Order: sequence, then C-alpha cells, then structure tokens
Amino acid sequence: MDRQKYSLVVLGPSADRYPDLLGGRLRKGFEDLGLDPNEDLEVVSPADADQFDEYQKSPVGLWFGGQDDPGEAHRELLGRLQSVGATVLPLVEDIRRFPDLVPDELKPINGLQWDNEQVPGDVLRAFRLTRELRQTFISYRRTDSRRVAEDLFNELSQRKYTVFLDTASVESAVPFQDALWDRLADMDLLVLLDSPNALTSRWVNDELVQVNNLGLGVLQLIWPGHKPYGETQLSTRMQLAPSDFEGGDFGPAGRLTEEALGRVAVMAEQVRIASLAARRRRVVGEFVALVPAGMRADVQAVGALLLRPADGTEVAPEPIGVVLPIVGIPDAWLLYQEQLGLDRLRLRVRGVDDATIMALVKRGGVRVLYDGLGVRKGRADHIIWLNDHLPLGAIPIDSQPGEAEGAKELFGWLESLSRSDPADGGLA
Repeated sequence: MDRQKYSLVVLGPSADRYPDLLGGRLRKGFEDLGLDPNEDLEVVSPADADQFDEYQKSPVGLWFGGQDDPGEAHRELLGRLQSVGATVLPLVEDIRRFPDLVPDELKPINGLQWDNEQVPGDVLRAFRLTRELRQTFISYRRTDSRRVAEDLFNELSQRKYTVFLDTASVESAVPFQDALWDRLADMDLLVLLDSPNALTSRWVNDELVQVNNLGLGVLQLIWPGHKPYGETQLSTRMQLAPSDFEGGDFGPAGRLTEEALGRVAVMAEQVRIASLAARRRRVVGEFVALVPAGMRADVQAVGALLLRPADGTEVAPEPIGVVLPIVGIPDAWLLYQEQLGLDRLRLRVRGVDDATIMALVKRGGVRVLYDGLGVRKGRADHIIWLNDHLPLGAIPIDSQPGEAEGAKELFGWLESLSRSDPADGGLA
C-alpha cells in the first residue's frame, strides 16, 4: 500500500486565514524534516467531507475561531474528528478573547493565538513528526553573559520549553560533567551565547564538541562587534546589535530587550525542527552502517526503518524487523506512545500491512533506536530494565558501539533477525 498523507483538517469561521497565517510555515516544517509537502501533506476542508475517512487518516484538526457561525458542515466535521480522538488545536486572533471565539466543545482545550510561532511545531507534534517536549540547552560563559542566559531561560520557559541552564538545572551531589552530557543527549537544540570570551571556557568548548558528535543544531547569538568562531560555522547565526541590549550595554551586566528575546525565541523554534531532523539522520546513519551483510534497511525521511533480507528474490521481500529511530532518551511514556503508534497503524510504511507489523512486535522484531552518546549509566541501566518489562524495547547506538554496553544487545538483535525466516514468521 502507498504511504498515507498527513491529513490536516482546517475548520472554523476564519478557516480562510490558514494559507496566509500557517500554510507556508507548516510546509517549511515538512521540508525541514525531509518530507515533500506536495506529496506528504493534504489539507482537508468541509467540502472534502464526503471523501474523507477519519478512521483511516489519523488526522489533525485546526479550528480557526471567530464570532461568525461557520456553518453546519464545519461543526459536523469537527464532531467526526472528536469522535475518533483526533487532536484539534483551536486558534484565535486574540487569546484574551478565547472563550468567545471557539465553540463550547473546544473551550476546555488549550488554544493558541494564530500568529504564535509555536503553532507549526505543535501541528508537527500532533502528527508525531516531532517530539512531545521542546528542549533546549543554553551554552554560555558566565562572566560574559550570565544575565542574558537567565533572561533567555525565563523567556523560553514561558514558551513551553524545558530549558537546561547549568546554574538552575544541575542537581546537587551529582558529577557536573555527567549531568551536562546526559542533558545534552536529550536536547532538541543548543543556544550558544557567542560573547567575546565564550570559547575561552573549557565547558563551552567541550559542549560544542559533544553537540557536533550528537548532530545537534545550534542557534548562535553573536555579540556586537564579535567575529564568530570558525568551529561553529554550521550553526544558524543571529547577529546581535547594541540596540538589542537594554541601554546598549552588551557587557557582562548587559541584558537583551524584550523585543530581542522574542526574536530569539522565534528563531529557536525555526531552528529546532531542522535540528530534530539532523539528529534523527545521525541515528539512522549510524545504524545503517552497522546493518550486517545479507540484510538491508529501507530508510524513510520520517517513521520506521524496515529491515529485509538483502538476497530476497521478490522486489520487496517481507520485512524481518522494524526500527523506530527517535531523538533523545527514551522513557516509559515515550515507549508507550511508540507502542500506541504501532497499534494505531501510523507507521505510514510502503508495502507493509498492519498485520505484518503487529506480528513482528509479538515476535520481538521491533525496536526503538536512540543515541546513547553521553547518557548516564544509571539512566542507561533503567532503559535496560524497562526492556524487561515492556513489549517494545529500546536499544542505544553511539559513535563507538563496540564500547557501549547496549551494543551487545543491538548486535545480538540484528543477528537474531538475520537468522529469521519471513516465510514461517519466526525469529531464530
């Protein structure tokens, strides 16, 4: 079967605002993730209701609110979405008037102002194309930019980010470096405060090396008059001007203006999506390099990797395994969500039906794959423990798999798949 499109149902009295307010930004998010919005995204309106099957599409809904009556067709399609438990995000022009601009059934739902920069990311998250949480790490030299770091911590936290800042986020009585690497391993994005003395800090230098190893995206805020360092030339750069600082003071006591903080937050949201895609590509690339002879991995921009016999005589031999690459560190909640994703047939894979996928789950032929670089031993041990208690297990991969404890499990699992026979449906 062909890969399903991601179905976005646009409803509400102001639905005609979608193309101008969100259409371009959402298409950009699809492109950043390696998808083709022309092929992978369909926008559904009430005019399409007769041909639309909400049970097969796993849709996401947007309700553009307003005071006018949208009509029965809009209300009916909203009811159909809610009856199958689809995510519906209410959007309004003025969040202060939210209760007056949405129907009663949407009032209990947290909505957003429709020009909010996080709306495209929330839609991608509802499609399960990005992570549930927004997480960022601020790297800075305390003697240069402590106040900017603190203000940025507060600004991003208010915008629903989980922000790591060493002075606020490192627990007591734990090794500092272990805490840093463990948190970096779970991030979407690093914000580098590139002040004049930033890279004279050992910690900033070490963090950037680790970021490069992880494939993590960097938003680089460059101080006025400061030449960016060559080591960070793959970052997304934002040049700051004296006017971006309160009173023009960009020295050690300087603080960014509210307007500048807002621009940084908007840029962070844009860079975050590309960073998530880059991190996933790294995990996929490391894994594909380890696939043994006699087996091939069918790679998609998003979603599952299918493992098949390389010497099969069919054009697309039956899969013998499925890999679910993720960004960050798995926990019980994420593994549960991945299991639900399988149960709800949201893999969107070509040529494989749901019965085949679920049979592989039962036989232990499906694994979540994550980057184990930097993960603290205690947390890695906890994931191994979860694997003994949950139907869907997780396996780490890093740049030195031979030295990682989880590598034994990865190679052992691949070996068991290589001995499996798709014809009789069993793992060796």
